Amino acid sequence: MLSRILRKAYHQALQTHRSYHTNQCEFDTDSDNPEIVLYFIHGLGGAPGQVNLLLPTIRFLLQRRFYLRAMHLPELDVRRPFYQRYEPGTEVKIRDKIVEDLAQLAEQYPGRKIIVTASSHGMYDFVFAYPAVPKTVRDRLVLCWLACASDEYDKLESRYHWLLRLLYYITGYRQGGYRWSFGINHDRLTFLNPEVSASFYSIDRHGNQIVYLKREIEMRFNCLGLEWTDPTSVNFIKDYQQRQLADFERITDIKCYALGALKDGYWYDSSPENMHSTVSRYVSHYDLSFVNTSHLWCVTPQMAGPFLRAVFDQEA
Repeated sequence: MLSRILRKAYHQALQTHRSYHTNQCEFDTDSDNPEIVLYFIHGLGGAPGQVNLLLPTIRFLLQRRFYLRAMHLPELDVRRPFYQRYEPGTEVKIRDKIVEDLAQLAEQYPGRKIIVTASSHGMYDFVFAYPAVPKTVRDRLVLCWLACASDEYDKLESRYHWLLRLLYYITGYRQGGYRWSFGINHDRLTFLNPEVSASFYSIDRHGNQIVYLKREIEMRFNCLGLEWTDPTSVNFIKDYQQRQLADFERITDIKCYALGALKDGYWYDSSPENMHSTVSRYVSHYDLSFVNTSHLWCVTPQMAGPFLRAVFDQEA
């Protein structure tokens, strides 16, 4: 009964506008004569418009003309349910789109450096696309990985097995051969997992308090007085990632700057040692920095700003 109520509310909420969870992929930046080109790849279940969260910080830090584009496909429309956005074959379309976009940017802006910023699981989209990116384009790329994402879903599932079983018992249903369930977001439930927080209080660069709400940044919906997430299936995500990474090629010719969250609840072990182990599987040359927060809040301006400043100081 609860599952049917939640699914109905979820599908209705998909049509609701959010400040950052949008399909916007072109931004008010200098497309005519930029000195730097930026390309954004959002994470699993994310949206291209999420980069707006960092756009004012990027402008403040760069102080130069730049052009920003985000990867987007009709299949990834934020008004579509999660399981349709990432059905089999979507990973190939994302790969082809990344290769196409990077080649187009390299041709349109000859001689310009292209900073690819991948958020969370978006890094694995780039890893999948990497072998098809021409060498002449690779030579122009710098890679940033914000909110490093784990690739070890089996271990994560084992750690939170009891919580996943409880959510499935309360909200679960079967669809397309997978078990799906809805998660709850509430600031008082972070003792279960840091990622169930609903808000984040911070201070902007002018010293003013600012509050970030997950419902404006990611897909969240209200039902029965509570805030809920997209329906999630660990096995669905594992299969999607398996299709991406079955024969991945380690990136050896692009420098990667990575930022990890030490309280990331999507890792079974978010220690620096384990994150180093993961990042090094996919890139040979990297710098890994850390912030003491959870996954999403890692990419707020106050957390990601110092990291981006260091990247721009070296590469822009």
